[in-house]
Amino acid sequence: MGFAGGNNVGIRYAVEKGADYVFILNNDTVVDELFLDKLINYAESDSLIGILGSKIYYHSEPNIIWFSGGYFNRLKGGMSVKGMGVEDNKNFNKVIDVDYITGCTLLVKSEVIKKIGIFDKEYFNYAEDADFCFRAKRAGYKVVFVPSSIVWHKVANTMKGNFSPFYLYFQSKNRLLLVKKNFSKIYLIYAVFVHIFCYIPYKLLIIWLKKEKKLKTSLSLFLGTYDFFVGNKKPRFF
Repeated sequence: MGFAGGNNVGIRYAVEKGADYVFILNNDTVVDELFLDKLINYAESDSLIGILGSKIYYHSEPNIIWFSGGYFNRLKGGMSVKGMGVEDNKNFNKVIDVDYITGCTLLVKSEVIKKIGIFDKEYFNYAEDADFCFRAKRAGYKVVFVPSSIVWHKVANTMKGNFSPFYLYFQSKNRLLLVKKNFSKIYLIYAVFVHIFCYIPYKLLIIWLKKEKKLKTSLSLFLGTYDFFVGNKKPRFF
């Protein structure tokens, strides 16, 4: 069922049982003992706050940031993360409004789910969290990064790295799907141009310089793009 569909089962169950909040947590994480308390306490401080997320470090490098708030980069036509790969310092210790919170650790008020719905299962894996946050913001809710809530992430362990065929297929497909569902048709044309002439060549360069299984990995990149254009909603597996 993918990340989106699988989590939707739990989200529906929690809301049906009367939960005030739903929390999504990846299975390849280690958490600070007060990480959830910090999020709940801040959520309770403002009725307009709908979604919150933690500061996330690389598990293998405990002081290097993996996530400190996400934003949509209009120039590159995709999502970006503040501070990724940077050693932590006071620049990442402020509570800020952001464009999206990663599904790695995402707290959402049940009232938000009742208003905007659950994850869009068409994404299957990747970008469903950004789409979810965009919808919440359009509904009038704040999306907030809370740096006092701490998590360590064994990044991409489940999917065998950020250059696995699985990852590149869904990244290639869903970055365009995210734009199509949340931005204008004119901007989608720009995003497609960037995808074809910048994103794909850049990924191919890295694949052919550094990775094994070059043909299989490259194929996944093109298949993701192809499936977006032909409207194939059924996920491929490698």
